[in-house]
Amino acid sequence: MKRRAEESPADREQDADIHPARKRRLEYSEADKQLAQLYNDLSDEVKSTRIKAAAGLVRTLKNAEPTRLDEAITRLVKGLCSSRKASRSGFFVALIEVLSLTKGLDDSPSATPDLSPRSLISKIEQLTQPDGASNNRVSENYIV
Repeated sequence: MKRRAEESPADREQDADIHPARKRRLEYSEADKQLAQLYNDLSDEVKSTRIKAAAGLVRTLKNAEPTRLDEAITRLVKGLCSSRKASRSGFFVALIEVLSLTKGLDDSPSATPDLSPRSLISKIEQLTQPDGASNNRVSENYIV
């Protein structure tokens, strides 16, 4: 893969033709790729793989900014609603550990995003509500 500095004018012109949403997807970093793998491993049927993934996620997010923690919490809560066999236990362990990382953060109302317990509970309630048009099987997945 070419680096930005090594790109020719033709390559830059080709990049201009790419839709912005597609371009964003192409610009994921190696760290984003590792995070995606960790989230995937949280659903693995092998318990040791889930535990390693949860530990890896906590290590990755240990010194992260509050916005990154908020994104991770959102993703973990959504993972709790998955119907894959082992995802709930893996995502639950990771969610508890990531929530423990928010304990020492500033609880002031001006903090962005708000990671106070009250705010996190309302976020979890909001994310675990099934869509209105979903069937009973899908609704069962949202019962936490």
